[in-house]
Amino acid sequence: MQKGILVALMAMLTGSLLVHPLRAETDSTLTVDGVIYTNAVFGTVTPYAVTVKHSTGVASVPLERLPADLQQRFGYDPQKARDYLQESTARQAALLANDRQEAAAQSGLEHEAAVKADVAATAAVDKAALVALTTELSGEVVVVTDDGMMLKTRNAISRTRSQYTTDVTVEGSDRVARTTTAEAEYAFLVGYPGPLAPKTGVRCLAYPDGSKEIDGHTMPRWVYQSDGIAVIHPPRDDR
Repeated sequence: MQKGILVALMAMLTGSLLVHPLRAETDSTLTVDGVIYTNAVFGTVTPYAVTVKHSTGVASVPLERLPADLQQRFGYDPQKARDYLQESTARQAALLANDRQEAAAQSGLEHEAAVKADVAATAAVDKAALVALTTELSGEVVVVTDDGMMLKTRNAISRTRSQYTTDVTVEGSDRVARTTTAEAEYAFLVGYPGPLAPKTGVRCLAYPDGSKEIDGHTMPRWVYQSDGIAVIHPPRDDR
């Protein structure tokens, strides 16, 4: 915003339209509206104002405030002065509006980044809580799908651990955690290094993360961590 104001003021002083730079002219004393400028030196003149360097600084004095002889010297025209002031004011307003838009856009980007960071941090905490439940999962492959494998669990811990499976959903602005309390005979494993054929035994470390439904059967969903061991078991005779 300060940049826009500075540019607008410079435009008013220097003027890109109808600006007549003059050779420096000196009046030892200049009085305007009761203000006395000593050692006054006239600088750049626009249709609206003239810069005056004096003993205590620099001033921009509207031509309409000058004595008649100076107005004539600088070619003062009331209509041209009004037109120039109107154009300068419009340029200043446009620059200020542009600065506000840039500031709003920047603020929006910063807010969006903050929201994304908060969501990522919350997701990391949720995942850490689930990973803390990592344990050994053991079972036999029953069905292989595009996103994982359905296992028939063999060890008790694979089934009882499903009681602590957390399914996190979002309702409105609140994160609601639900747990599956039913003991499961089957489990669904995702993230395993490679698909295995049915009836292949699997033993690995995994953590529970929600649930999976296959053919009307809902089972705990496990995410592979490490130490996967595949063991080929002979076909069972279920007769």
